[in-house]
Amino acid sequence: PNSADAYAQLGFIQRRQGKWAEALANMRHALELEPRHMAALVTCGETLVATRHYDEAIAQYRRVAEVSGDVFLFGGFPFHRTWIPFFAHGSTREGDERIANLKPASEDDPKALYERRAWARTRGDWAAAVKIDQKHPYLDPYDDPHSRQDFAMVWDLVGANDLPAARVRAQKLIPEFKAWLEQQPSTKILWSNLALLHALIGDKEEALRCARKAVELVPESADRLAGPALSMVLGQVLAWTGDKDAALAELARLLRTIYGANVYTARIDPGWLPLRGDPRFEALLNDPKNNAPLP
Repeated sequence: PNSADAYAQLGFIQRRQGKWAEALANMRHALELEPRHMAALVTCGETLVATRHYDEAIAQYRRVAEVSGDVFLFGGFPFHRTWIPFFAHGSTREGDERIANLKPASEDDPKALYERRAWARTRGDWAAAVKIDQKHPYLDPYDDPHSRQDFAMVWDLVGANDLPAARVRAQKLIPEFKAWLEQQPSTKILWSNLALLHALIGDKEEALRCARKAVELVPESADRLAGPALSMVLGQVLAWTGDKDAALAELARLLRTIYGANVYTARIDPGWLPLRGDPRFEALLNDPKNNAPLP
């Protein structure tokens, strides 16, 4: 009964089950037992962001900073609490100030560059992301495989409206991802990444097959944390392959799903590029209900 780890792990399991209130209660109890329990601190904050309780999330991440420093990994990417106002109401001021105030000596520090690129991608500054890609093509102090960096660079180019260059890179990457899948056929992220690459080059049938395979491997019913991200890829593949009605329906659902879509990131995400200009897309992103706190 006095094990912070036990309560934290129970909370992590309940998150995957979609038992959000129970998950938060158990993670908070873990923090009562051990206030410096880093995994519980970060995961509790991440869950508050996902459920759009942004003020509580900022307070939680202040505690994280007191324990371990200001920058940490969030979904595999560097994250800072000043970015939360962007998710809450589209404000880039706080994150811009954070990046501008990084020490000049950090300009070429791998972790600082990685943070700069992550923020550029978050706020939709694709030119800045591409610039870092060109100078440091395989920058990743957290040891991601090169292929994942190449994949991210494809979508930086899409965001920067350089579709020809993005498609050339996609064509080159597809055989590599297929080779990986021969060795790791149950790896959901490989299927979803391959789906987007096929969608980008116009291979509709293969894009849909790969996206549906990823969802089949990890459906939302089995994992309420990872499942929505795979459903989002399927929605984006539908957009790129011309089924706008189905893509919009999926986006509408994900905007009301914990760990689903966010109105401000969807607006700049190149995965939704084919929907831009559609009045229905704009209506979804402008509807206050789609950025209200989720239960």
